Amino acid sequence: MNKPNYILFQGNIDKLSSFSLVNRILVKGLRELGYKVVVFPTDSDKKAVFPKDIPDIYIVHGHPYDYRSSPGRFNIFILNYEYFQIKKEDEVLVNRLNNYFDLVLVSTHFVKDTLSKNGVNVPIKLLPWGVDGREYNPFAKPKKIPDLKEFNCVYAGTFTERKGVDTLVKAYLQEFSDKENVSLVIKEAMRWKHFEPWIEKVMGQPAMHKSSSPKIIHINKEDESLSGYFTAADVGVFPFRGEGFGLPILECIASGRPVIVTKGTGPMDYCSPENARFIKAKKKMSGGKLQLEPDVKHLRLLMRKAFERGKMRDEERVAVSKSVGKFTWERTIDALDSIIQQIPQKTSSLKNKSGKIHSHPIVAYTYYQKGVTSWKKYSLKADMFLKKNFKNYHSISFKDRFDLDSVDLIIGQSEYSLENFLRSTQLNPNVLKILHQEGTVLEERVRITNRERQKCGLDLIHKTPMEIWRNKLECDLSDYIIVPSSVSKNYFLECGYPERKIKILPYGIDTDKPYIRSNIDKVKFLFVGTDPFRKGIRILFEAWDQLNLEKAELICFVTQDVMLSKLLLKYLVKNSNIKLKKIVSYREFSKEYLNIDCQVLPSFEDSFSLTIGEGMGYGKPAIVSADTGISDIITHLHDGYIVKTGSVEELKEGILYFYENRKKIREMGEAAYETGKKYSWKHFGQSFIHLIKSLYGESI
Repeated sequence: MNKPNYILFQGNIDKLSSFSLVNRILVKGLRELGYKVVVFPTDSDKKAVFPKDIPDIYIVHGHPYDYRSSPGRFNIFILNYEYFQIKKEDEVLVNRLNNYFDLVLVSTHFVKDTLSKNGVNVPIKLLPWGVDGREYNPFAKPKKIPDLKEFNCVYAGTFTERKGVDTLVKAYLQEFSDKENVSLVIKEAMRWKHFEPWIEKVMGQPAMHKSSSPKIIHINKEDESLSGYFTAADVGVFPFRGEGFGLPILECIASGRPVIVTKGTGPMDYCSPENARFIKAKKKMSGGKLQLEPDVKHLRLLMRKAFERGKMRDEERVAVSKSVGKFTWERTIDALDSIIQQIPQKTSSLKNKSGKIHSHPIVAYTYYQKGVTSWKKYSLKADMFLKKNFKNYHSISFKDRFDLDSVDLIIGQSEYSLENFLRSTQLNPNVLKILHQEGTVLEERVRITNRERQKCGLDLIHKTPMEIWRNKLECDLSDYIIVPSSVSKNYFLECGYPERKIKILPYGIDTDKPYIRSNIDKVKFLFVGTDPFRKGIRILFEAWDQLNLEKAELICFVTQDVMLSKLLLKYLVKNSNIKLKKIVSYREFSKEYLNIDCQVLPSFEDSFSLTIGEGMGYGKPAIVSADTGISDIITHLHDGYIVKTGSVEELKEGILYFYENRKKIREMGEAAYETGKKYSWKHFGQSFIHLIKSLYGESI
């Protein structure tokens, strides 16, 4: 391959972690070698500069894994897996690696063997991490840590169950007492918020706070370097349950301090009898993870022996450090450069080299997955109609390989089409690309959500540069964008997309028979929002609070972060007739339509709302804002009630209208059902195929 014009590198960069430390070194090293590297951080709130072109090479290394994105001409996934067996939730990772990446890089033989045994068949190459000997060496300045003893053990890294810190604390407390001149330093390098209750449990156990307990020094703060912590100690103790590489372990050894580590997994590539003592361990399945369980008694014995041996001489520490002398970052960068230089030049294998489009097209549909809920249902229906109407048709789900050697027309679900749009264009530069957009413009959705979250006193959410860029790139690459409403279309027009490119096609609605409650004593309203803030929960609670209705109930299926807002909690405390429920499965949720009278969705932005549509199929009228896309098919005071977006007063009027006119619930519910029948999935299918064929006909 010719030297790439640029590399797009995505991963943890800004917030301190082993991932970010490694990635900073890799990016810096590649740039020093003359590569143009664009960085997309996954852990930053800063706005990134988006590249205009498709990257020659895309490299991703970070956690949580982004296995969805592979937008380069050559795609590399750097993976350090900690367990012996791929977890069930990570099985899709294997599919995506095999089907959408060209190369997987791993830092140890353990990870390479594990991935191969667990079904990864894309090429896997070794890229071991390194250590900076100028920073990590036996004579680096020790950290001043209060209350250190004569002999000191150290653990450095994240405080998680996988790292075995609970095992370390247990063994240490059982083996030593306050009468012995020993301490244990636990230095957290970073903290995952969801582990805080577990950390408090480990560090708050009664045995730790007895007067006879040995000294434990727990330090939870960010430090750019762990070097001084290692040289302030005498031995590193790392009783991990699973480890892909273990950078702090290597850094501890390079600092001239021997380590006590669990026997097995990644660190065995650099741990040896020269620098380590190995804790016996057995494989154990726990929480879906096949991992190691260190032997507590053996850990106690090894810690005792280290304590009794005492401090090492300088020459012994130098020998420990030299045992990992070949693990340098220069070696890592050279290896990565060599790997890039060996990437084969991809030659074009266009079957349809002329770029002509055929009257009987090869059609592909790319989507996430099929099912019974919202977009899964849409995918099921779209697949069914396309299969019925196009003879040469191929469907490609999220886990499937793009295995076509020619394609004339590709239709894709937003967020899951970018990679296959790129591949289809490589096969046929004139392929017609049609994007079926689930929502509106992503940046606009996030902006509105954050405006509302801020008013509710909550932290803002942030989308990674990759999420925003791929959304924009999908839209830019497509020849046409199908949206479900005029609301959605207007957002695209405001963002500069040409009107000819945006086509409106409402979703289908399931209708069986209306179910309208009789003898209504208490009017029940239903609000559903996986993004309740953008869907208008703040103004809904404000309107409900001001109305103070005695014989009414507001049932809300929402995410848990609603409970974190002091403003919303204030309304909930005052109004016991607001009932919060967690999001449940579709089958369980659909029963709720039988127990309510009216839906309400005062969204600030909403492309359509399949939930409102489903309710119409049950004969449930709805109060919606003008910026809830399904308002396109609702006629005010006939089959629903439309209010001005953001207006608390108009929302109050709408709720009060149904509360005071019980007969209107039945009349408008029956009308809503009739409207739903006009927008059946059969009608959707006919319109969908007609639109696809007409757009394709224009391109012939």
